Amino acid sequence: MEHNNHFITCTILIILLTLLGILRQDCECTSPSLAPSPDLTFADVRLAVVYPIIQSFKLTITLDPLGITSSWVGSDICNYTGFYCDNPPDSTSATTLAAIDFNGFHLAALTLDGFIDQLPDLAIFHANSNNFSGTISPKIAQLPYFYELDISNNKFSGQFPSAVFGIAGLSFLDIRFNFFTGAVPPQVFSQALDALFINNNNFMQKLPDNFGSTPVQYLTLANNKFTGPIPTSIGNASSTLTEVLLLNNYLTGSRAIVRGEEPSKPVPIEQLLHEDRANMLEAGEERGVGREEELHPWDS
Repeated sequence: MEHNNHFITCTILIILLTLLGILRQDCECTSPSLAPSPDLTFADVRLAVVYPIIQSFKLTITLDPLGITSSWVGSDICNYTGFYCDNPPDSTSATTLAAIDFNGFHLAALTLDGFIDQLPDLAIFHANSNNFSGTISPKIAQLPYFYELDISNNKFSGQFPSAVFGIAGLSFLDIRFNFFTGAVPPQVFSQALDALFINNNNFMQKLPDNFGSTPVQYLTLANNKFTGPIPTSIGNASSTLTEVLLLNNYLTGSRAIVRGEEPSKPVPIEQLLHEDRANMLEAGEERGVGREEELHPWDS
């Protein structure tokens, strides 16, 4: 009797293993490949490299109301909607993917990881007014030419994206209108940026003492939960700062401090701080900061 049971058990195991093997072979045979088809001809090998990265990202898009991704087909990557090519600094004869502008496309994806951080020559990424979320991968710091990041008006959350501190050439950072929370690391005010926009999030802290160390021209911290006095170090920024917006926080102080009159380092009148009474400061005129799009990052 035991011998028969053993025989039946072995027979069932053999059948199951056989079926698993067949299923595995079927899965392997039907698995789609994102590698370029041999029939595709690319203008440059650098474009062939980014092709599977773009196609992989395309599969993660969960919302595309404008049909943007329908153009992401074939080898002419430079004519994909939202993608811009240029000659990279290390080879003026080469053609590579240099910039991405998804502004206003209303695309949705759970993460950008594995996309922008894998595009080796990317210099600019603009994605204002989409539905992206997740985090920014630290691998973005490995991109040698990257200098401009705009992920404003999306659905990013969590702590301040510290991955940006590893980007040596970063000059423009815009993370406004998201759901970031917690504290803003002090080192952001020592980073060599031209513009820093972090307004309309949920940052909560006192401004750090090195606040005035920032070399930026444009600085917006409005509509957060910053508290306490404005550091007198703000006067140190007078030589570079063109506009700063702090409205709708819980800050205290006087315009004399924020204009740099304490200590004796006056800020020119055209560089006035724009405040409102929600800051418990005197109200000022609010203006927007304009910016021209530049999608050929290495033009001389």
